[in-house]
Amino acid sequence: MEKILLNIASSSEERLGAEYVEARFVNDTNRGLAFRNGMLVSGGYTPSTGIGVRVLVDGSMGFASFDRLEKELAEEAITAATKMAKNAKRKEPIDLGESITNVAKWKMEAKEPLQDVDIDTIKEFCNDVNEQMAGLASFVFMFNAKVIDKYLVTNEGTKIDSQTFLS
Repeated sequence: MEKILLNIASSSEERLGAEYVEARFVNDTNRGLAFRNGMLVSGGYTPSTGIGVRVLVDGSMGFASFDRLEKELAEEAITAATKMAKNAKRKEPIDLGESITNVAKWKMEAKEPLQDVDIDTIKEFCNDVNEQMAGLASFVFMFNAKVIDKYLVTNEGTKIDSQTFLS
């Protein structure tokens, strides 16, 4: 994955005439349960992965994305984003200012990350919450545990790696 991103960000600017190139990888996983009036109505695990590229060409921005980590798709996306930028022909060009390079890696720390909690423990927690709402005429309770991994690189040398947890 990193090689695809680095290739996009480093080689595209010269080849396609881009002033700025940014590639962002996102891997998003969800585990969820949905209850209606205390009864489980749905549940599942949903992974989502993709790469988005932004380019600045002649003062105009273009964007494209792809969801399979293949070199050919990366090339198609960067070409599409470049065409979009060239066709935009803004009256007032975008100026991103002085370039700034950052290299960072960070991760949200959790006492017990939700993605590591077994499904029986989650169901037990959800049952406790549903019992507390049992006196209501009607209710919906949704449990959702989400992990988002991101990696951003630019042609200017920025590399940012992050992981966040949401629930």
